[in-house]
Formats: sequence, structure tokens, C-alpha cells
Amino acid sequence: MDLYFTSSRQGFTLIEILIVLAISASMTGMVIVYSAASRDTVSLSVKTTEVAQSILRAKSLAVSTYSVTGQQRVCAYGVAFDPSANTFSMVSYVPPSGTSCSEANSVTGDEIISYGPSTWQMPIGPGVRLTTGGASLVLFYPPDPTTLLSGSSCVPGGDCTYTFLQVPMTVTFATTGGTSGAVTIGAAGQVDVQ
Repeated sequence: MDLYFTSSRQGFTLIEILIVLAISASMTGMVIVYSAASRDTVSLSVKTTEVAQSILRAKSLAVSTYSVTGQQRVCAYGVAFDPSANTFSMVSYVPPSGTSCSEANSVTGDEIISYGPSTWQMPIGPGVRLTTGGASLVLFYPPDPTTLLSGSSCVPGGDCTYTFLQVPMTVTFATTGGTSGAVTIGAAGQVDVQ
């Protein structure tokens, strides 16, 4: 008795291969788009948190250095925002010599100096933009600390004047994908990340 074994193995048809390739390509495209969008969202979350922490650090510095003597006289600490350079900076307010540290209704740009080299013009980062409008300077005067907020279009060291208001102000951010976030600073110095 002769047994013949026949193979029932068949190959894939061209249609089946094209369908598998199309599904793979569409899934890869979704992963790439989702990855870019999620990367921007994570960058936005990191930057809003970093800005909020810098504002709270400036507030803490204003309270903790109030009674320190023997150093350069610093009247206030804060954070300045520059949308044109897409940066923010930890700053201190040092009034001209011979003037007191009384609270000011306005401060000139050249009275705002960097708090330290490592905190001067920190970039917002790729994929996230500091949008125009909102707060441009937040200052904390010890000992309370009193919060002064300015929306003036002025930059530290510039030939301009910051004018202060006692209203909540918001620093807004946007990603290239259209997601937005904000840090709101209240008149009493409370910070809210949105």
C-alpha cells in the first residue's frame, strides 16, 4: 500500500499581505502621533510645576531672609517671565542705594536682578511656549510676605517700569499640539497649577 502525503500548506495571498501591512502602518502612525502628543503634555506638566515651585521658592526666600544681616540688601524676591525669550527667572529686588525697602507701587527693570546664575533665564523648553499676557513679575516682600503682581511688558534689566496690581494673575503655557496649562498666583501669594 502506497501512501501519498499531500501538503495542504498554502501561501498568503497578496490581498492578505496588503491588509496586514495597512493595519500595521495605521497602528504605527497612531503610536507616533500619540507619543508626540503625550510628550508635549508631559513637558507642559513639568514646566507648570517647575514654575509653581520657583514662585513658592521665591516666597520662601522672602520670609527666610528677612532678618539676615551683613549681606547685600534685598527687599524682595520673585519670578520674572519673558514670553519673547520663552524663559522665566528667579529674581531679587534691590532698590537704588539710599532708598528704603518700603513697598513700591512700581519698580524699574534695572532694579530687578538675577537671584543667582543658575536661576537666570531658565528656558521653558521644547514643545512648550510661554504665551503672552498674564503675569510678567511676581514679587514677595517680607515679612508677611506681601505679594505684588505685575502684568507690565517689562523685562529684568530693561529700561522700563513694572506696575503692580493686587489681583490674581495667571501665567499661561501652550504646547505645539494645542494643549494649554496655567499657573495662577493669587493676591495673597497662593499658587494654583491648572
